[in-house]
Amino acid sequence: MLGGTALFVMAVGRGLPLIVVGAKAGLLLPKTGAWDRVDQKGLRRRHAGHGVLHGVAGDSGGRPAVAPGCLVDRPGGNVSTTPVEAMDILAHALWAGAGVMLAQRRWPVSPRTAALTLALAVAPDLPHLVPILGWSVFGDGTAAAVAGYANAIPGQEPALPSMVQFLSHHLHCLTHSAIIAGVLTLLMWAWLRSLWIPLLGWWSHIVIDVFTHSADYYPSPFLYPITRQGFDGVAWNTPWAIAINYAALAAAYLWLWRTRRAPRHRAAI
Repeated sequence: MLGGTALFVMAVGRGLPLIVVGAKAGLLLPKTGAWDRVDQKGLRRRHAGHGVLHGVAGDSGGRPAVAPGCLVDRPGGNVSTTPVEAMDILAHALWAGAGVMLAQRRWPVSPRTAALTLALAVAPDLPHLVPILGWSVFGDGTAAAVAGYANAIPGQEPALPSMVQFLSHHLHCLTHSAIIAGVLTLLMWAWLRSLWIPLLGWWSHIVIDVFTHSADYYPSPFLYPITRQGFDGVAWNTPWAIAINYAALAAAYLWLWRTRRAPRHRAAI
């Protein structure tokens, strides 16, 4: 049941992702004391440790190029230039799935709760695409621009209309903010008088992204709206980071398989 649910959720969101974050976050250690900051327009960056501001060029029509997220950066030498965005979404889904499987050994987890947890683990990477898709369907945007935006690397993003850029920018910030997630978690707790378990999928996405994005690759704005600073970790699409991440996933699922037990008959949550 869980395997089928995971495949369905991943299929819905282009590979569409409990906290087993420790393995990934612990393996991909961030650079020491590095933080990224942009000004209000999101067009400048202070490189960690160097105090140098880098601009981002716009297109010939004067519109700035925009990153698929809150921060605009130039690519660095440690960042892969191959579009492998689907691998990031897949990894979020797989880590959430491993977390659900581990949780099922201690607590009853219903198929509905498992599916919602997986959905919320991948969901943060999807809403910011909605304005781009709307621009493509109802405006003068093109499918090529949507694809270019979804697979963009720093410094090579397509130019967008200002309103589309604004909406996409803030949707990405909202869905990757620990502050926003914390407020919604407290509201759900007040309503249900208990933790709504699927929110752990969202939290896993936020925590993983903090450490697997770098100053050269869209730092995650986990303190938005207070600040758009992001931690300078290790970009998830760095080739050796991808290898370590999926090796850790393989090890996690192998361990779960080797240590599996017969399910206990208890009422599911």
